[in-house]
Amino acid sequence: MYVNGYRCFACAAVQSVGYAWSLCPGCGGNLDITYDYTTAAKAIDGCFSDSRRDLSAVAVSRAIETGATTVATASTGNAGSSLACVAAAFGLHAVVFVPESAPVAKLTQLLSYGAQVLAVRGNYDDAFDLCLAACAEFGWFNRSTGFNPYTREGKKTCAFEIWEDLGGKVPDRLVIPTGDGNILSAVWKGWRELEAVGLTDRLPRIDCAQSVSSAAICQTVDRLRRSGDAAPDWSEVCVDEVQASTLADSISVDRPRDGLAAVQAIIQSGGQTVTVADSEILAAIPEMARLSGVFPEPAAAASWAAAKQLAREQQIGADELVVCLVSGNGLKDVAHAGQAAGTPMVIDPSLAAVKEVLRS
Repeated sequence: MYVNGYRCFACAAVQSVGYAWSLCPGCGGNLDITYDYTTAAKAIDGCFSDSRRDLSAVAVSRAIETGATTVATASTGNAGSSLACVAAAFGLHAVVFVPESAPVAKLTQLLSYGAQVLAVRGNYDDAFDLCLAACAEFGWFNRSTGFNPYTREGKKTCAFEIWEDLGGKVPDRLVIPTGDGNILSAVWKGWRELEAVGLTDRLPRIDCAQSVSSAAICQTVDRLRRSGDAAPDWSEVCVDEVQASTLADSISVDRPRDGLAAVQAIIQSGGQTVTVADSEILAAIPEMARLSGVFPEPAAAASWAAAKQLAREQQIGADELVVCLVSGNGLKDVAHAGQAAGTPMVIDPSLAAVKEVLRS
């Protein structure tokens, strides 16, 4: 109820609250939903609750408001599964475009929720472009991240949950596995909103964790910092295209669709950029599982691999509170997790066989 309009990340043009499209009409940049934080702060009055909600429910609620009956998205699997689940609950038809190489477990989850799954011969970027074209052609509501600004509104609640779970304490930094940049930009927005309504007086650094094989956002931030431009012209900033080949499918993108917003978030927060090899990502999976009880998919393990690298480089202080975001469960990609975990020993059903294993 406190929404007052939209602002373009690239050219800063402002649209009224009644604007009905997803991108900036002037430059085609991604939009950020803006609020009247002064009024919101009075309503909150030092209290905050009920931030926990399904991350795709915000976008679906918007779809229902517009009268849509079909919602579509491009996804490597996780976002699509959330959409399919919520769409089924509200009686909407979901169409999910995925790259043909998407893990079988993710495809099975999508189909179980009743989504129409279109596996595109190509990568995530090909699926994204096809979803964009199909929505324009058939009048579907496009929920794709980096296109629909309401996805950021759902994902920013992750910051609220962390704030709640830490008892209102602000971590020194958050390490976020990053593909198209939407989660990272959303988490930064969530923390800025907590500050805007007076629930915190400091902000965390937002560190970007990417695979070396899919690192467009990290490369762009590093280039801007090398240039020494303290106030870059965001309308001129573009995120480089790469040829992504990482096994961490959830963060494998050639062109980050919310890349500019993510670049801004990293720079504004004073965060670090970290690129890790796929071998480090795989090694982080069983390590996270054994040390924390959290079983991550490869993309989610990138945050721990990046945090370890920051520690080795002495970028993290011994007294810092660091939160690693885990964006997907390991059961969604057991094939790659199995590469790191190893295989079971097959033995005969006898104590002698057990003793032989123990001796060896």
